[in-house]
Amino acid sequence: SLPSVLRALPYFDDTFGVMIYDPRRNRFILHYSENMRWISGCKKLVTTFKFLANSLRLLAPERFRFDGQEFALAISSADYPGIHWDDCLRSQRSDCIPVDEEMGLSPVLQFGSNFRELMLPTMVTMPIPQQNHLGCYHFWMLHGKVC
Repeated sequence: SLPSVLRALPYFDDTFGVMIYDPRRNRFILHYSENMRWISGCKKLVTTFKFLANSLRLLAPERFRFDGQEFALAISSADYPGIHWDDCLRSQRSDCIPVDEEMGLSPVLQFGSNFRELMLPTMVTMPIPQQNHLGCYHFWMLHGKVC
């Protein structure tokens, strides 16, 4: 849900976007907070968004169509996660970010490197946004062949 996606926002300083599917316009939109720094790694976020939007349409064309349901997804993409570092996270503890079952924290798809330790419990490592990783996955989606 959009509220659970937005709950992940305070844990990031940069390279975090909210990807929304707008069924009334039949298009995907990437939202990036004006309060976050725009750094060079954000180019990877934009690249990821383009590949991911196209891949989702290929995987589930019946889901992403006019008058379908709204969809929200948290994505991050950079050489490493752009999380907000505090003393707890610097000590690499796994209990720094609460995962309250009632509140819910959505999965964050991290396109790029991730931490060895489970620092953000809902972060899922995804392919690196470069041609020989995410680009090859997308090529396979389009053509059914490995690039």
